Amino acid sequence: MNDLPICVTCGVQYGASRDDCPICEDERQYVGWQGQRWTSLAELSAAGHRAVVSEEGPGV
Repeated sequence: MNDLPICVTCGVQYGASRDDCPICEDERQYVGWQGQRWTSLAELSAAGHRAVVSEEGPGV
């Protein structure tokens, strides 16, 4: 699961490798000058990224 592809532009994770991201294929979506790029949870973790889940406030 840590090696599933994640689109760098929109952040959507897919269940299998792919050449395109349907969200980023839309002409209204910004894609950087480097073009379509992919990462994975393993790469993000190795780069020091961490997920933090915290409560927004009481009852939220």
